[in-house]
Amino acid sequence: MQATPIAVAPRRSLSSRVSPNQVTGILLLLFAAELVFWVLFRLVNLDEGWYLWAAKEVFAGRQLYGDFAYTQTPLLPYVYGLAQLVLGQSLYAGRALTAGFGFAAGVLGMATARRIAGPWAGVFALALLLTTFLAITAFGYTATYGLTSLLLAAAFYLAARLQPGSRRTWLVIGCLALATAGRLAVVVVFLPIAVFLIFTSPRSRRLRTAVELSIAAVLLLVLLLGPFALASGQQMTYDIFGFHMDRMLAEWRRERLLTTLWETLRDFSVPVLVYLAVVVDLCFRVLQHRADWRAALRPYALEITLAASIALLFLAHLVPRTAMSYYSALQVPLIAILFGALAVRWLRGNRPRLAAALLAVLLLVQLVTQARIVRYYGLTTWPPTSQVDVVRAAAETLRQVVPPGGEVLTFDTHLALEAGLDMPSGYEMSIFSYRPSWTTEQAQQYRVINNELLLSDLERGVDAVALTQFDEDLLYGDRDALFAAIYGKYRLAYSVPGFDPFHNDLHIYLPPQGVLPDSATVLDQRFGDAIRLAGYEPGSQSLRPGEPLTLALYWQPVSGASQPKDATVFVHLLDKDEVVLAGQDSQPCQGTCPASTWRPGEVIRDEHRLTLPADMPPGDYLIEIGMYDPQTLERLPVSGSGDRLLLARYACQPTTGGKTVQCVAEALN
Repeated sequence: MQATPIAVAPRRSLSSRVSPNQVTGILLLLFAAELVFWVLFRLVNLDEGWYLWAAKEVFAGRQLYGDFAYTQTPLLPYVYGLAQLVLGQSLYAGRALTAGFGFAAGVLGMATARRIAGPWAGVFALALLLTTFLAITAFGYTATYGLTSLLLAAAFYLAARLQPGSRRTWLVIGCLALATAGRLAVVVVFLPIAVFLIFTSPRSRRLRTAVELSIAAVLLLVLLLGPFALASGQQMTYDIFGFHMDRMLAEWRRERLLTTLWETLRDFSVPVLVYLAVVVDLCFRVLQHRADWRAALRPYALEITLAASIALLFLAHLVPRTAMSYYSALQVPLIAILFGALAVRWLRGNRPRLAAALLAVLLLVQLVTQARIVRYYGLTTWPPTSQVDVVRAAAETLRQVVPPGGEVLTFDTHLALEAGLDMPSGYEMSIFSYRPSWTTEQAQQYRVINNELLLSDLERGVDAVALTQFDEDLLYGDRDALFAAIYGKYRLAYSVPGFDPFHNDLHIYLPPQGVLPDSATVLDQRFGDAIRLAGYEPGSQSLRPGEPLTLALYWQPVSGASQPKDATVFVHLLDKDEVVLAGQDSQPCQGTCPASTWRPGEVIRDEHRLTLPADMPPGDYLIEIGMYDPQTLERLPVSGSGDRLLLARYACQPTTGGKTVQCVAEALN
């Protein structure tokens, strides 16, 4: 007799304080704000460049798998390529589209939870989702997670909302087929969805439903995947299956499985705990009515289907050799639906206050653990800075030195995309395109490159070569020949600090240049008999203490003189007493183009970077440069300046508040 008032009292009490629709609105705003944050400030992922490049290529008439490698099922390039026609080709555009898909997936998940257990279920579903920061970061960069999550969420929403019948079957299977065409692992969800559709149909329609969903699944998958299999079956099979499964010894596979299991438990501890609690709760409720288990299953059929789908997706994501914990980001919106339903059942139970306290503790633990995980993986900087803007600045540098329609050889596909430049064929999959142990025949068949093809591209000449330190460290096998080709045919002209997700510098190599850029200050200063300083270019006219000071020197061999001998360049920052506060000594181009390799008439861009002292007081500071023989340490004489050249002065004045100073460059020559 007391069960009914106890069950509804917490619900009335909670609703009397605040409307669930009001809370839902606030959480949706927070969700949107969080997505905007990750779009702007998440570190660049190496995958997003080749996803966006594939999207560009398919709308330029090239075929997936056949013309270039692509290691996912084919939906994403066509969806994102269509969006590029409107939004343009850029990292921010791709991220914004992914965030939009992720937001829509969250809204549909919330709506599904409301459908199962009422408005407060939607509130708790959103609360878990938006506090699982590691999952939300997957919606902040271009990858398959946003689009696939939306299609999965749509499938479950339609399954919950529509009445049994042909319309429900075709729409649900259609969403699932599209999701599979975006990420192959989703194919495992067909089984639990099929069981749900059949089980929840009237007895008289179950056979018809089974036939319809079988026809729908086969027909739609054939339509979505069949044309690519017919055109490039072998390449497609390798890209989707072989790429993720090769190079995998049994011992390594076991170690990878255990590592992924542990990392998933660590990175998604609260969602995993919630999932286990849901499974236990559902088992308990069904077992309470063993006498009529079918009737007991019916109210929880969708939740059981969700739970089975989550388990199967997790197992499917363990199969690839590339398995990582963040693959489980795809399951988090589904777990959030289950959490919403479970939370409402707890609050309607016999101990609502204990349930409310437990839910509050869970969400608090979730906030703390997820913040720690984001910090552990270094997914953003603090204070937040945009690495996309670093990429865009590097792309702008390339646009200034490479003619429109030019070609850049790089494993950083997103750089070529932002710069609007072409790449040689075979590099579309970024560093995943590099297969140094393959034969040339294998590499050409699967549209990737090996050392022979890489060396051939370097030797034939491109407009620029852009490699991060990470890329250069991965080159192996014919390293000597590869670097000889890079240093022999190109000059290291620009370095971009903190370019990639690992905070490595980007090195931009250009073919030998014969003219001084318009942005440089022109000089004519001799260093010894054979070297001429033709100009210089400060990286920034205004600096603050602790920031890097970039200075580019432009050297030339003196016309008619003998070949210059190797000499080390020094760049010093001096205080008013000419005490060295910061300095750098290196041969030109960071040691990659010593003077003995210079060609007649060539202009060498030699970039140096100093870090200003963090405690610089106001005053005037000087930049001095010079050269010396690395063997004898004897300085080369500078025409009219002894053995050094005072190049520039930095006048440093206190900023507003007087806590730091700002330095402005003044030319001395």
